[in-house]
Amino acid sequence: MYIEKQVSRWERKNPLTCKVVSAHYFRGRLRTQEIKEDALDRLTKERGFDETLQYHNITTHYLPLREDSNGTKREKGIDSLMAIEVLDQAVIRKELDIVVLITGDVDHVGVVRKLHKYGVPTLLLAWNLEYKHSETGETESTWTSKELQAEVMSYFPMGKIIERGIEQKDPLILNIFRNEKPIQPEERSDTEEKVDEVPPELYGAGQIFDPNMRHSSTISRVFTQHGYGFIHYEYGGLYFHRSDVAGEVPFEQLKNGGGLTFKIILNTKMQRQAVEVSVDDTEPKKE
Repeated sequence: MYIEKQVSRWERKNPLTCKVVSAHYFRGRLRTQEIKEDALDRLTKERGFDETLQYHNITTHYLPLREDSNGTKREKGIDSLMAIEVLDQAVIRKELDIVVLITGDVDHVGVVRKLHKYGVPTLLLAWNLEYKHSETGETESTWTSKELQAEVMSYFPMGKIIERGIEQKDPLILNIFRNEKPIQPEERSDTEEKVDEVPPELYGAGQIFDPNMRHSSTISRVFTQHGYGFIHYEYGGLYFHRSDVAGEVPFEQLKNGGGLTFKIILNTKMQRQAVEVSVDDTEPKKE
């Protein structure tokens, strides 16, 4: 539900037309014969997790963990398996209009670039967090690759989004987690402020933009058939719509890597957007 609503906002389409048609979970795990101590407890938890995924029509993909040179068991082949599945559905069979990744691994940059090459937009949902390893008891951390954040077309920092959603008792956020029954929104008065969007600071847009200042950069990706594109920007891709392109060069003639000048606003969704976009035809000075 959360992903469908965010995609509908991002695509500016009716939420009823944005549906998850395929969901997959990839993970490495121990072989059954390798589980010795607390085997029943571990297998029970894995079985319960599998049943939850199956209930929500999520296809599971497992590979056995393998030992590295230090004897530590690690995932091997999972990234390749995921890339093959994504490209098969999105590029070969053309079953997907948009690919949403829930990961933080830099190894997925390659498949993201390939998806963009074939005109398939990508969104990234990821968490930065610290946790205690269930077996070693050591504190470990997971961080989203900066390169991956910059490569995808839109990045959702879920840790901050969820924290704010819980504080605001947003049912869309609260229902991300497993509950016996859906959490309903509380009644609000007409004068109470309604918070339904992620604040701009979570996307790196906390500063106030001068509406009269023009910026310059190059096109990251342009999708002429869909009527929008993205510009290289400090915090990742900056969205622009064909209706915001002005000047002598029409939107249909824009190319990846081309120079642009533009202004930046915070749109009604409180997201950064480029407007008054025009081709930067400034010639470099010759010495």
